[in-house]
Amino acid sequence: MPRKDKRAQILDAAEKLFKNKRYHEMTLDLVAKEAKVGKGTIYLYFKDKDDLVFQLALRGHDELCELIRNYTKLEDISFDELLEKVCNEISRFFLGRHALFRATGEHEMRLSAFREKRREEFNVHRRKLQSAIEEILAKGPVRKDIELSVQANFFLGMMRTRDHMFGGNETDMPPIKMLADIFMNGFGKNSNMVFPDKK
Repeated sequence: MPRKDKRAQILDAAEKLFKNKRYHEMTLDLVAKEAKVGKGTIYLYFKDKDDLVFQLALRGHDELCELIRNYTKLEDISFDELLEKVCNEISRFFLGRHALFRATGEHEMRLSAFREKRREEFNVHRRKLQSAIEEILAKGPVRKDIELSVQANFFLGMMRTRDHMFGGNETDMPPIKMLADIFMNGFGKNSNMVFPDKK
């Protein structure tokens, strides 16, 4: 099996294990068993557990960035529809990969262990994701007095908060339309959208 495939196999195994394990419960022995590789094979691709989780986080950011960039190519669609589609895609990604983001969040809590180079590498990937959101927002009637980068970060923060606050429980989450409306119109009385009661 080519090296790239083995690396992906190990990352997939680690992400699968994170569905039931916390960061401190995860061991490279468990990952090796799940990936059906020898523990030494893991060390061909990753320095240690921290590096494995770090690379898993980078892969997640890159996958989400690619999904969002696909929407920048859409034509003949209103900005409201575009924003709602992007919100739905991000939400599906966050919900489907809830364990990944929980694990990488736990890893980020250990940022004091991050070396400056790693922190910068992580920030490069975050900026790519932010840039993808900026491309979406640039298509719409967003505020011109606030930099797109700031708006993109607020938007991503709202999406992350929606998932984090409701723990991945879709039934309790505010609807995507509400999130998009709040982003575009705020909580003030200028917001004219009415949302039905949840059943």
